Amino acid sequence: MISLLVLASGALLATGAAFGGPWIIRAGIAVAVLAGLGAVLIAWREVEARVTAQREASRVELRETTGRLTGKLQEDRQTNREVLDVLSGRNQASQERVAELRRTIAELQAALSTERGNQATLKQHNADLATQNAELRAALEAVQAELAALLANDDAEVLALPRRAQVDPTAVSEWDALPDPRAVWNESSFPTVVDLQKLAPGILDEPVQERQQA
Repeated sequence: MISLLVLASGALLATGAAFGGPWIIRAGIAVAVLAGLGAVLIAWREVEARVTAQREASRVELRETTGRLTGKLQEDRQTNREVLDVLSGRNQASQERVAELRRTIAELQAALSTERGNQATLKQHNADLATQNAELRAALEAVQAELAALLANDDAEVLALPRRAQVDPTAVSEWDALPDPRAVWNESSFPTVVDLQKLAPGILDEPVQERQQA
């Protein structure tokens, strides 16, 4: 703006000097030249000042932008660090879980092997029991067949076993009811079957009666 004023002033002075004498014209040309040089110098300084101001503004803007980017970068680094920590923790937990699952799988495989061995033992035991069961059934069938043959034999004699009568608690026992041996025989005579029947008539007569009935 100042350079334009200087240039315009020099142009007016040179124009005014053109209507004067030779020296005035020379002075006007010199003034015009000096005014042009001054305008160029002033314009150059203005351009330098403007460029310097723009550079400073660019530096300030660059510093601000750099500060914002630096802060953003630090925030991103902090966020990434936290994410990495979380992922590392999850990875560690996953590795521990995998190790635990591997131990569990190993224990289950060992238990499965044991159960398979037990199953084989039980199968063998079951086979032995089945063999014993078959043998017992065969023996039972043989006994049943023998019993059926005995029951089918018409010549077989079945004798009833002597039965003891139910004793009344208030009654006199058979031992107390037996007669005195001294009343049956004396010292010079020996006991006979008849004398024994006298001593226990209820006991010795029962088999004789059953033999007579048979």
